[in-house]
Amino acid sequence: MIQWVKNLYRYFRHRTPIELGIEGELSKIREEFDELTDAYNQNKKFFAAVECTDLISSVGMFSYKKIGVPLFMIIIFAYIRKPYKWIRNPILHKIYGKRSEVFGNETWLDKDNPSMV
Repeated sequence: MIQWVKNLYRYFRHRTPIELGIEGELSKIREEFDELTDAYNQNKKFFAAVECTDLISSVGMFSYKKIGVPLFMIIIFAYIRKPYKWIRNPILHKIYGKRSEVFGNETWLDKDNPSMV
């Protein structure tokens, strides 16, 4: 059991020094981004995925504490601001259909012409 814990500690260990941030502040987002960068540079996919979740929760905490906007609203705003990412979202395909006039251009969802995607 102790060896398993030691191996886990070695896997989730940062190689570069990272400055600690304060929860709900921009400094915490910087800390989590630096941790994600370090995990990615170590080529540890699971470690990077864990750091992605930490980064998302830090953004959520910051947006709620400083702006008063909950995380789910930030995610909705992200979909609205980047509509081309909706192409691969089957739920939004059901809501809006294959073609959408929401953005005034019907060709952007054309599967027959991948250059438009």
